[in-house]
Amino acid sequence: MSLAKRLLSVQPSGGGLVITESWNAADSSSMDADLTWTITENGFDIVSNRAKSEANGRCNAVADPAIGSNNVYVEAVVDTNSGTSGVGPTLCNVNTTTRSGYYFSLVRSNEIKIIRQPTGSQVDIATKSYTISASTIYTVRGEVSGGTVKMFVNGVEELSVVDGVPLTGAYAGIGAFLESGQSVFFDNFEAGTL
Repeated sequence: MSLAKRLLSVQPSGGGLVITESWNAADSSSMDADLTWTITENGFDIVSNRAKSEANGRCNAVADPAIGSNNVYVEAVVDTNSGTSGVGPTLCNVNTTTRSGYYFSLVRSNEIKIIRQPTGSQVDIATKSYTISASTIYTVRGEVSGGTVKMFVNGVEELSVVDGVPLTGAYAGIGAFLESGQSVFFDNFEAGTL
């Protein structure tokens, strides 16, 4: 894989690795526009320069290269389109098989949450009422720094929690849980070290 395909840069304030994906490519069934993506559950396509999923159930994709496991963030623009059960970028995937990590989720029942997903189970570690509107664009950001896990929506810190046994992993990605007939779009994905 050429370095031109992996849009890597140095984050000015933190001095670490940053990976970005804009999906500015022709409509395709492949997610690989700027980065290499591994689909871990169900699928995504590139549609109108965005990653789109209409899969019924959980859909996840993990970006390569790895960003590291300590003091990291993930951010993406999310268009809830027809309203989703839960959607948001993911972070700290231990590997593409177990899907371990943190999910920063917008939930159709008008809440936001940080979900801790160790291998085999998931636990909501922070939740808050938050109006989620269908066909609305949100910028969702998650940060993990030591044991502190934070979620931002449209630039405002909405949730913060200390995880006594923080999950670590090397990869970031996108994910959603969709019911039949729902879809979601992601754009302007970014992940890196803080």
